[in-house]
Amino acid sequence: MTLSFLLSTLNITQWLGDNVWNIITLLGFILAILTFLGVKIVLPHQTRKWRQNTIYAKLLNEFKSYIPKSKKEDTESVTPDQEVVEGNIYVQPNINILPPPNHQIAKSSYRLCDFFFKNVFVKTPVNKVFFLLGNTGSGKTAALAHLLIDYINRHSRRTLPYDIFILSLRPNDIFEKIKNIKVKDNMHAILLLDALDENHSAQDPKQQKTFFENLEKVYQDPRFAAIVVSCRNQFYKDVSEEPALTDIVTGGDSPTLKIWRLQLEQFTEHQVREYIAQRFDISNYSELHSKAFEYINKHRNNKEIAFRPLILTYIRDLIEANDPPETELDFYFFIVQKELRRSIIRTEQPFTVELLRQWWNMMVQVAVFLCSRRKPNRTADSNDYLTYDELKSIISKHNKTLSDNAINEDLFQQRSLLTRDNEGFRFSHRSFFEFFLAYHFLLHPDEIGYIGGLDFALEIFDQLYDAFTKGNKKPFSMLNAEVKEEDFAFAYLSISSSLNDLNQFSKALPRSQKAVDIFSRLSQTDSDTYLQYKAGALNNLANLHSRTKKHTAAEKEYTEALNILRPLSEANPEVFLPDVAGTLNNLAALHSVTNNHAAAEEEYTEALSIRRSLAEANPDAF
Repeated sequence: MTLSFLLSTLNITQWLGDNVWNIITLLGFILAILTFLGVKIVLPHQTRKWRQNTIYAKLLNEFKSYIPKSKKEDTESVTPDQEVVEGNIYVQPNINILPPPNHQIAKSSYRLCDFFFKNVFVKTPVNKVFFLLGNTGSGKTAALAHLLIDYINRHSRRTLPYDIFILSLRPNDIFEKIKNIKVKDNMHAILLLDALDENHSAQDPKQQKTFFENLEKVYQDPRFAAIVVSCRNQFYKDVSEEPALTDIVTGGDSPTLKIWRLQLEQFTEHQVREYIAQRFDISNYSELHSKAFEYINKHRNNKEIAFRPLILTYIRDLIEANDPPETELDFYFFIVQKELRRSIIRTEQPFTVELLRQWWNMMVQVAVFLCSRRKPNRTADSNDYLTYDELKSIISKHNKTLSDNAINEDLFQQRSLLTRDNEGFRFSHRSFFEFFLAYHFLLHPDEIGYIGGLDFALEIFDQLYDAFTKGNKKPFSMLNAEVKEEDFAFAYLSISSSLNDLNQFSKALPRSQKAVDIFSRLSQTDSDTYLQYKAGALNNLANLHSRTKKHTAAEKEYTEALNILRPLSEANPEVFLPDVAGTLNNLAALHSVTNNHAAAEEEYTEALSIRRSLAEANPDAF
């Protein structure tokens, strides 16, 4: 046996010696196959896994709804009666570069990702700081999230030129979070910052300077190769205040930075069709696919409805509605009710209109609670989230039929008006928060306080008044109280005063004028009730005109208010004499500024005389 083994071994050795080059060729062929399989199967699998894990880690918490789902997850998680809101359906928007670009940029209009991947997320970026501006619901947050997703998906772990981070600018401690970002050795990062307009320090005139000084320090941070900041257009008082080609002194090798403005454009008809094609698989939803196109064709003249990304996410609800909304206000009113109905059904409660009203009131109170934390003097650790216990407390006051067991983690994990993450509960979209606040302004004008940054709430309030004057009762059907025109006038007075305090005169003046117009109209049929309010509204408007140096208009309005108040004070001096003195004082201050000193002296003297008599009769008050 041993001899046989040795002979066989010698034969193999001889064969190997005679065919060594054949063996080397065979081994080389096997190695090539293994390498090919590794490149085509193993490495792509590892890269896909790395991409999935990286995207998941980067978008966790506030941006988690944009994490793409696998086809299997998408099929399992969406039932036919649910709308799809996910990271899988996305149409890349167009952007305009404002002002027109210099020679470094080839053109002024781009597809969003094309612009960033060709000009910014490269080894030598053209510029460093970019403001992505857009109106409410134009898809700013989605744009940033998909910039990150597409950026990761274009690279592997070895080819990634920069690390990338996305953060919301809402929290008070945002600059601390940016400071704690850890960038890998010998690597710079791309920083995506969402929702500048929702940071309270950025809204508050008393804190703005410090906030933007800290933001400039972020621009100067050498860790970041490129920074993209999203912000609503409405955040700025007018176009002249929007960030433009502003020089920022940075020191070092690059003495200045340029801030570039990028304006998100409304969807084109082609992009709307692209979205619908993704939303409805034509093989499975051919009827819905056709209805969606019919709806868009019907509303093609109203681009605010048919061409806005946020509204398109609700396309299925819209096409299945018996009375599809025609205006922006109608859309929000319709969608809010749809979402509340879904939430009620998820709690396994029998649906009733009364229960729907309870949930409506509950959401209004959630908005009011969160708005109360927006005050300039709020504590440093307050935020835009409700804790579980805070939400339960609001529900217990406004929704008696909902058990504690129903308010669990699952209630707001699916699509709803509220969403939950590690921080707590908040509105799933900023516009829903401001929508409910507009209704609160109407019913509780005396509670309108700090309204910095609530431009969409003011727009919705204006649309509510427009609906009221046209006799459209639908947007008020969820309210238990009857709405009167005087409610709008009092709210407009309070809103204009708050805007005046924020020095936002261009927004305050038209609303103050509306209060005057409403009270003027009402006083024609009921002078005893409304003349006094007209005088107060005229004073408010005159104060605004005085602050904006429109002295002729202010003088006319102060005089008209005084002419109303004098007769009222003769009939009821205890109530109206203080108002006469106040208006005389305002008019005298105006005449003093316009160098009409004789008139000013006369008016100050009369005001002083009135107040002396009031002080003698009631020294504690005057």
